[in-house]
Amino acid sequence: MSSINVDVSLKGSLRNADTPCDMAEIEEIDFSRIFDRPPRPLNMDRQRSCDERSLSELSTGLPIPSPRPSSRVENNFRLIDHLNFLPSPGRRSGFNTPLSQFGVETHPTVAEAWEDLRRSLVYFRGEPVGTIAALDNSEEQVNYDQLHSGDIYFLFVLPFDYLCVYNEIMIRVPKSTFLPLHVFVRDFVPSALAFLMNGEPEIVKNFILKTLRLQSWEKKIDRFQLGEGVMPASFKVLHDPVTHNETLMADFGESAIGRVAPVDSGFWWIFLLRAYTKSTGDTSLAEKPECQKGMRLILSLCLSEGFDTFPTLLCADGCCMVDRRMGVYGYPIEIQALFFMALRCALLLLKQDEEGNEFVERITKRLHALSFHMRSYYWIDLKQLNDIYRYKTEEYSHTAVNKFNVIPDSLPEWIFDFMPVRGGYFIGNVSPARMDFRWFCLGNCIAILSSLATPEQSTAIMDLIESRWEELVGEMPLKVIYPAIESHEWRIVTGCDPKNTRWSYHNGGSWPVLLWLLTAACIKTGRPQIARRAIELAETRLIKDNWPEYYDGKLGRFVGKQARKFQTWSIAGYLVAKMMLEDPSHLDTPRSFSDVNLVFVASCLQKIISNSTMRPPRRPIHVVTTWVRRQPPKVKAFLAVVAGMSALVLLRFIVHDHDNLFVAAEAVHSIGISVLIYKLMKEKTCAGLSLKTQELTAMFLAVRLYCSFVMEYDIHTILDLATLATTLWVIYMIRFNLKSSYMEDKDNFALYYVAAPCAVLALLIHPSTAHNLLNRILWAFCVYLEAVSVLPQLRVMQNTKIVEPFTAHYVFALGVARFLSCAHWVLQVLDTRGHLLVALGYGLWPSMVLISEIVQTFILADFCYYYVKSVFGGQLVLRLPSGVV
Repeated sequence: MSSINVDVSLKGSLRNADTPCDMAEIEEIDFSRIFDRPPRPLNMDRQRSCDERSLSELSTGLPIPSPRPSSRVENNFRLIDHLNFLPSPGRRSGFNTPLSQFGVETHPTVAEAWEDLRRSLVYFRGEPVGTIAALDNSEEQVNYDQLHSGDIYFLFVLPFDYLCVYNEIMIRVPKSTFLPLHVFVRDFVPSALAFLMNGEPEIVKNFILKTLRLQSWEKKIDRFQLGEGVMPASFKVLHDPVTHNETLMADFGESAIGRVAPVDSGFWWIFLLRAYTKSTGDTSLAEKPECQKGMRLILSLCLSEGFDTFPTLLCADGCCMVDRRMGVYGYPIEIQALFFMALRCALLLLKQDEEGNEFVERITKRLHALSFHMRSYYWIDLKQLNDIYRYKTEEYSHTAVNKFNVIPDSLPEWIFDFMPVRGGYFIGNVSPARMDFRWFCLGNCIAILSSLATPEQSTAIMDLIESRWEELVGEMPLKVIYPAIESHEWRIVTGCDPKNTRWSYHNGGSWPVLLWLLTAACIKTGRPQIARRAIELAETRLIKDNWPEYYDGKLGRFVGKQARKFQTWSIAGYLVAKMMLEDPSHLDTPRSFSDVNLVFVASCLQKIISNSTMRPPRRPIHVVTTWVRRQPPKVKAFLAVVAGMSALVLLRFIVHDHDNLFVAAEAVHSIGISVLIYKLMKEKTCAGLSLKTQELTAMFLAVRLYCSFVMEYDIHTILDLATLATTLWVIYMIRFNLKSSYMEDKDNFALYYVAAPCAVLALLIHPSTAHNLLNRILWAFCVYLEAVSVLPQLRVMQNTKIVEPFTAHYVFALGVARFLSCAHWVLQVLDTRGHLLVALGYGLWPSMVLISEIVQTFILADFCYYYVKSVFGGQLVLRLPSGVV
């Protein structure tokens, strides 16, 4: 715990200072001015003590339950028991808790969580700049500066105490009791995401700008100067009521445990800058010269070339969330994944000027090398484990298989039982002759979100979590590290750290804050049921246990012995997870970038750099889509009709035999089904697919196949048979092999809403040809059912707000197939000058066929528009407009 660095002038006022005040100065201060006004006696006759009132009650007058302060505080002055509850100036009460998209709270925990989160806000000169680490008023302060300054005025820093004024009464406060507001950079990340998702970006903007100012400070620890781009681990807000000024005091590691500078703070800062830009659409903040300079300073530190032969970043123990000695020195997975994510965010934020282009080129080269290194050497599954088990040692030259000279005997015994048949993960560390095989939750989740992990690796990580649920999740999500270091090894690795005993703190403890990272990873991989299960576990205990920082025990059953309660990032992590699960479109905010192939990105960037140093002009497709998007609905509908008519005219002159259009439509449908088969076989997940759409498709194909056999056997029959066979295979895979990834709760479109109206309509309106009546009704039924069979799939897309790329390709193929089928019908009618309508019979049936084709085309037209725009615009994850179904 560091002391407050304040200089006191002879006038008794405070002035900002970067160094501790000299005690000789304090001794020369004239104390007589303090006693110019006679002291007012302290009223000890209170109706209720502050022990019985919460922070919110003192600031708003409303009775809100709050934890009781420690009785130990009462051993000091009687006034000291007020200090734990003094509100920060300008603090909001937090009663404007947001509602869910359905207008009601999804869980009672949410309302209380928002209340606690708002109470944790820290204000600097009237603006919120972050959140305090915890609102815990327990006996021991551990390493957080918890208490709020409120109306307490700093006057002097004494050798062991603070001399302060409270309500015009001079008091002497022990330093161990009173501390200023303290904001940790990494701790604020989930809070920032929560506020961004709730439409309150100003808090995040203020935090970004204030920490950026602190980056420019001179950074010295024990007379040694740190790199210019180092971001602070935390900062304090010091209040000076005499001059009505407030000062920020940064900590760059001089107050940290073990005096380790934070490596992750700069990466999280870039991540939040990108999240702010993505969430608000405001690029002006990132384009500010000071923000651009701040990014370049951070990148200069981590992209510097030296003696290291690896693209990974060399780090000290305790430089990240695992902030105590835990054997993560070298190249920890957490830092490498954050490094990768920050580099990708920086690619999207850097201006393409002369300096920016230089960094873009360096980032691109580093991303290639880093992704290859991490995916090749950090990844472990059953096959890789078996390869390491059979390694030969002391191999030389570039042809060596065991490139890091890992001794097979160093494999821990636990990993053979821990590794499932299906599943894998990024190990904790890789360096010469050393591989740390422990599971690190934060690093693996970030690897998924940043696309450091390939789709196959992301799926394998989720498979591992599911198969090892008891070990990694247990009764409180989630283990930060698995397994814990025990016995004599614990003493050697941790330095006998009493906080890192086995299954505690960072040595296998369970951290609720990791919920938001798990939820984001689950949504991205199409496994939201995993996150939902974890959140339900957390909700049963978090409020009851008062939001602890971490849990102890193999299953996370006990509140940590030294865990602080009312931990802000535990609260915010839960809220972010809850909001993302309720509305997965929020994933755009934390992920911060699309899953674009790195080679494609590199080639595009190199072309931009070589062609021009200025911002590249917008592509025509961007200009057109932007203009169309801004038009009113009537204009959009008119443009859609014009585009459709133009396409029909073009097809009429290009395709001579218009019957080929129907064959092409069925062929495109088959291609769409093939895309689904490829997805199921490659990614081993059916997330985002609608089983009910597949069942409706199989239903109308089976009926149409029957009608083809009895009415007209031709090439269409063969195509329908192939499409039906593949559709049945897809249904089998979803129902049985990949059932665990099926999003049944999102696929909630009732089949009878579709099938029943089609059957009734077929009975009333059907062909009046010479065929059997039953066959004619069945033919009409399959035509009507085909027109609306895609509705359940679009409902799934609307519910999830996210469209997985392969699913997008499939639905787009359906849209193209329907357009070709509709074009075939219209052009055939035109070619026969209306005789085709008579050939099919009289009455409403010919018109209903045309209407069915047009209806299905228009159902898919809106999606196809967004699909085409996203492909040309470089976004592979699509967000459908509300009300598309």
